Formats: sequence, structure tokens, C-alpha cells
Amino acid sequence: MGYDQSEKVKIKFEFLRMLLKLELDPAKQKLVAGIFEKYLKLSPIEELELNEQLKQIPNDEVNHIMELMTSWEKKGKAVGKIEGKIEGKIEGKFEAKLDFAKLMLIKGYPRKEILELTGLTEAEIEKLKDQIE
Repeated sequence: MGYDQSEKVKIKFEFLRMLLKLELDPAKQKLVAGIFEKYLKLSPIEELELNEQLKQIPNDEVNHIMELMTSWEKKGKAVGKIEGKIEGKIEGKFEAKLDFAKLMLIKGYPRKEILELTGLTEAEIEKLKDQIE
């Protein structure tokens, strides 16, 4: 983008103020803000600096900016929930395979059969076997 890293907070601050002055409808505002957000991510410390700068401007302007930023957070939370559910399902399926393989090991099933039925690797089955013993 052609800016110095030390200017990121100032750039984002000015961008947010400019975005409000454009008086776009909310959908367009979110689209433009989303694109900008993609290319200019702030660290948590930089976010704190931005919040300090926002305290310097009139409250009505800050409220509009905070509404815009809150919609980004809501979107981020929704994406995080979806990712968490997917990861949880994957982990749950893996845990179920491990439990099934443990039971098969305890019951004395042949290793080849355990590999075939669970889809686990030799190393994973060996690790389970060590845990059982």
C-alpha cells in the first residue's frame, strides 16, 4: 500500500473518518471497510492506540465508527463459531476413532484389522497400545 508500518494506526483512523463522510449505505460501507480491513490489520496494541485516538473526536462520530467496528467483530465471531464447530466435529470423530481402537486393542483384535477399521496410522495405534499397557 505504500505506507510505513508506524503509520498504520493513523491510516486506519483517517480511513474510518473518511468512510463516515462518504455517507454510503450500510452495505457499501461494510464492503469498503471489509476490503480495507483485509489489507491493513492492526495488532492488539495498535487497536488500543486506535481506540485512544478515537477518544479525541466528537462522540457522534465515534459512535458511528464503533458501530462499524462492532459489525466487523460480529462477523468475526460468527466465522469463529463456524470454524470451532468444524474443528470440534473433526476432533470428536478422531477421539471416537481412538476410543474404538483402544477397545479393539483391549479385546485383542489384530493390528491390521484395527488399522483397516479405524483409519488410524501405525504410530497412533502404537501410542494407544503404550497408553493401555
